[in-house]
Amino acid sequence: MFEAITKTAIVVPGFLFEMTVAFICGGLIGLAGGTRHRVSGLRNNILVCIGIVMYLNIPELISLNSDLSIICDPNQMASFLVIGMAILCAGILIGNSTDKSAGMQDVSSIWMVGAIGIIIGLDLWLLALLVTGLVLLIMTMLQWLEKGFTSQPDKLLLKLIVRNDDSALREKISNILETHGVQLMGFHAEQGAAGVKLTIQGSNELEDVRPLLGKLWTVEGVTDVEH
Repeated sequence: MFEAITKTAIVVPGFLFEMTVAFICGGLIGLAGGTRHRVSGLRNNILVCIGIVMYLNIPELISLNSDLSIICDPNQMASFLVIGMAILCAGILIGNSTDKSAGMQDVSSIWMVGAIGIIIGLDLWLLALLVTGLVLLIMTMLQWLEKGFTSQPDKLLLKLIVRNDDSALREKISNILETHGVQLMGFHAEQGAAGVKLTIQGSNELEDVRPLLGKLWTVEGVTDVEH
């Protein structure tokens, strides 16, 4: 009993330190890539990074409460995690089938967060911080270069959950978009368990979309708004 407590006191501080580094790295990437409240938002990036660190530490944690010494090949464990990440990324792409560009951004963000989590779990936390800095550089500064080479402005993409989809509701939404300087380019309706899911595409992205989202929330019949 005393021996197990002693082992725990030795291992847990290092484990908590790795979890903290994973929280920081996942959170920074989530803030840089999840500002539009996509699937790969702040919380999901943090959870993925911390989860992978936990899986890599599970054999050591089990050994604390067992008389047997569990030996796990880090390469094999990492390969299992990569397979799990691939399945997760495939699910994200399927969930973003209406917007493949946003889906690829989500997948690339989650994929990098997973790789950083593996690096942290292998006790290479300094390398993980350096990789995180490189990823942030790519996601922020290089974004300006992309906009400079892009001739067309970014399209506005909104996802609404409504109780019923009718012409009157669509007209209200169209009028709200026009008052905020956005021309309606397309509607896509899909029946779901929570109601009708409307995917709306506008002519141009807004620098500050919050006033538009607030106005859409006031429309009767709208139960959820996502940008």
